[in-house]
Amino acid sequence: MLKKRSMFDIIKKQNGERFAKAIRSFDGGIFDIPNIDEILKYADKNPKPIIKYLSSLKGIHIEDDGIKRDPFELLYQAGYHAQYADTLEKQNSIEPYFTPSERLCTFDDPTRYQKYYIINAVKHNAAELNRTNFKHPKREDEYGTSVISIQILKKGGVISIKNRYNHSIDNPDNTYNSNPDNIIYGLSAALKNYFNVDFSSQQEPLGKNYVLIKDKILKYNYEINNVYYGKDFIAYGDQIYSIDKRSQIIMDYFIFDFKQKQILKDFNGINLTSNDCFADIFNQEISGTTIQIKRNPNKSHTILADGYPVVEIKDGTIRYLSLTQPTSIGANFLLRDKTLRKINLPNVKEVGDCFLRDDKVLSTIEMQKCEKVGHQFLYHDTMIRKIYLPEVVGFGDEALHSAKKLRELYSPKCQSFGDWGLYYNTDIKDLRLPDSIKVGQGFLHNNKQFSARYNQQRTNIFIPYYLQQRIR
Repeated sequence: MLKKRSMFDIIKKQNGERFAKAIRSFDGGIFDIPNIDEILKYADKNPKPIIKYLSSLKGIHIEDDGIKRDPFELLYQAGYHAQYADTLEKQNSIEPYFTPSERLCTFDDPTRYQKYYIINAVKHNAAELNRTNFKHPKREDEYGTSVISIQILKKGGVISIKNRYNHSIDNPDNTYNSNPDNIIYGLSAALKNYFNVDFSSQQEPLGKNYVLIKDKILKYNYEINNVYYGKDFIAYGDQIYSIDKRSQIIMDYFIFDFKQKQILKDFNGINLTSNDCFADIFNQEISGTTIQIKRNPNKSHTILADGYPVVEIKDGTIRYLSLTQPTSIGANFLLRDKTLRKINLPNVKEVGDCFLRDDKVLSTIEMQKCEKVGHQFLYHDTMIRKIYLPEVVGFGDEALHSAKKLRELYSPKCQSFGDWGLYYNTDIKDLRLPDSIKVGQGFLHNNKQFSARYNQQRTNIFIPYYLQQRIR
């Protein structure tokens, strides 16, 4: 008969080992939350932004009837001799009661007592109980609960009750459901008042880019018109739709279907069309080619058209893009993309407004033939260091508006730069623009070194003197 998998193992397989271990380390009682595996099905692999919310789902409430009680006296009434472990020696004083294979991780943590209020409690007959007599251990049986360690995070919000069956049963850190009142009534309030710390379940928000739909936590990359795009699902209203991983892949807020060899414009009745021109351009790029997909060592995927790498995708987001067919790109190309790092458009001569407007991490752009770029070109990008656009004759308003780290811009044929261009730049050292250029208001507004004084020896800025006066 196969052994039933623990919830730790289920979460480990579904969300990853790091995720499962982080939960166990923070609050093992989370594994006892009903349907926790379904709650976490779409939560991806990073527990940090949601772990406090998960702990709050335990629903621990402290009932205080106003009567002041001593927690150690209450534990004595429940049959325990209890001690507040405020030193390392006291923290590990109960170790002799544990078998070598069931030692608490606490014993290996020399600073645990500094971060937690630890109350070790031992029943009067604990030493008399023989582990070999409990061949089918249960978490709250006589042996397991004969020695317990109540641990309360000093910052509040987290409590765990550990027993003698560490590692041998499911969720041993959630003995008595980590509710002291299940040991003896009034103990929760007594501990709260004694240590002046609230460990009841707190109202905790979900982290950024998480949403709750039908009691499931969804980690999404993009939300557009109330449609949520994760790395392998789309959600709309109260419905969650998983893609077919055998034939489909999510790229930002697009779904590419390998069977149909195109980006879909409809998915389970959800209209995926938007004012973004990327889908049409991508479909034209791969039209008539042989499509392959390659899994990379870094767990990303590359789509190849006739053996040529077109796009690299990781966790449902675009990281690299190379399109050799288009010569013109309209407005709003990957308007909302936030993850593209490198792009190659070798034959494009013109790009419209809002080209990669929201992308903040682009570091490399190749457009050697481009002659014109529209308004808000790379508006939010803060990572790019060098731009080589030898054929561009004009930049629209707010181009490179946030490119504060840009150090080199080579555009020797440029005749005009619109308003608020390079507005937040502070680092540019090499700016190659012709003498006849016309620049709008706010150009290089925050570059104090440049706007304060023209110094040919310190920088390579080729702009005539009268324009420098205007820039100031």
